[in-house]
Amino acid sequence: MDLPKNITQIGEADASCKIYVEDYVVSYLKQLNPLAREKTMAAAVYGKRKTEDNKSFLFVYGAGKLDFIQKETKHLSQAQWQEIERIRRQYFQDYEFLGYRILDGEMVDGFHVCEQEVCRYVSGYAQFYEKNEAMLSYMLESRQAEATLEAVNYEKYDAARGRQEKRRAKYVKHGEEKSGEDTSVKARKGGMQVAVATLFVLLCALGLAMNSSALEGKGHFWDRLKEEFLERKLPEGTELASAGPVAEKASEQVLEETPGQVLEEASGQALDEPSGQALDEAWGEEILAASGKVAGEEIGAKQS
Repeated sequence: MDLPKNITQIGEADASCKIYVEDYVVSYLKQLNPLAREKTMAAAVYGKRKTEDNKSFLFVYGAGKLDFIQKETKHLSQAQWQEIERIRRQYFQDYEFLGYRILDGEMVDGFHVCEQEVCRYVSGYAQFYEKNEAMLSYMLESRQAEATLEAVNYEKYDAARGRQEKRRAKYVKHGEEKSGEDTSVKARKGGMQVAVATLFVLLCALGLAMNSSALEGKGHFWDRLKEEFLERKLPEGTELASAGPVAEKASEQVLEETPGQVLEEASGQALDEPSGQALDEAWGEEILAASGKVAGEEIGAKQS
């Protein structure tokens, strides 16, 4: 039996089982081994088996990564045998399964050799150099498959990230629209409060102007009516403080100016003040409606 001449011995050789590993197989195991530092993995080895002088000689020409073997075992399961055979038929049809190697990031210095369905660890091997098209083909296909898988993973990552960005943009836009709607609603409410307050003040001023003649010579009645006006409350939910400076200015103007002037500015033209003789019972009812109970008492006194 001819043995490889140009060899490199790794570790101490076993006395009963000699292992020779082709250079491409060694290179592949060295590339795969660092990946096993985070997760233990295994590689099946394929080649030729010979026996001479009660010694076994194993010539390894191929290796393939295994998913179903992650720790040392003496007896392989059916699933493990099926995976081993699948790799052999696809890449190493001219060879037989010889054993496996547990990869854990440490230096490869031996293999688990399987004989008669029992696996045992054999230390040491000799690295040799020979033409090995099968292993070279497997290494090229493995690299291409890994590159394709990495590209697919990046595409999935980019797609997921794109969906996440769209959802984030949608939530931000929804929040801005909601904030804008809230601001618009507050602005409309504020405008309505100002309008209600201003209208209330003008209506009160109009009532006072129309009843100004009835108040001539009745200074004490005017004072009481003024107090009554100041004590009045705005409609529920509306306050002068929240109505803003427009309503405050309007209220000050009502108190400072004469009722006739306020009515003149509100209507756009001067009005003739009614004489005291022109007031009748209906006019008294209008004053009563505008001024309340106090005005009613004064009208009653005047008529009597």
